[in-house]
Amino acid sequence: MARTGKTTGHKIIKQLASGTAVTILKQEQGYSQIQFDSGKTAWVLSRQLLSQPIARTQLGLIAQDYSDLLQRNQQLAITIADLKQALDLQQANWQALQLKHQAVLEQFVAIKTTASQAIRMKQQLHSLQQATDAYQLEIEQLKQDNIQLKTDKDFEWFTLGALAVIIGVLFGFFLPRINIKSRRSSWSNDFY
Repeated sequence: MARTGKTTGHKIIKQLASGTAVTILKQEQGYSQIQFDSGKTAWVLSRQLLSQPIARTQLGLIAQDYSDLLQRNQQLAITIADLKQALDLQQANWQALQLKHQAVLEQFVAIKTTASQAIRMKQQLHSLQQATDAYQLEIEQLKQDNIQLKTDKDFEWFTLGALAVIIGVLFGFFLPRINIKSRRSSWSNDFY
């Protein structure tokens, strides 16, 4: 029972259920001042407070731990089965790798016998390199020719454009004069 003061003569403000968690603020004369989660304070007999959870709570925690351990045991059994399966797979892979290793050794022997033709292959490589260099030179020459053709074409278009502008200016200069004279003569005839 939580009371307003440190004696049994003080008013009871709350009945505490067994296992209720509280904060101990201070202890005096066999009583402890406690604080609830709401922030309110009260006094209880110190002997009624326990530093450990009550047996019912401990039993629930132990049951939960036991359940967790059983579940963990099942998970470990599954993991062990998976590991055994993975081990079997790795052993099968190991055997397959040994067969591949044997095949690679046989290929190595075949390559070693073929390597005696290296001089002929080197000569072919040298001639291919020379042909490649010749093609590179030809490509560079074609690039230069392409650039020159583009420059010539740009100049030709520039010249045609300039000519068109000059013709346009000339038409712009002479055409209005021709039209103005013919209009004046036709207007003057209308007024007379």
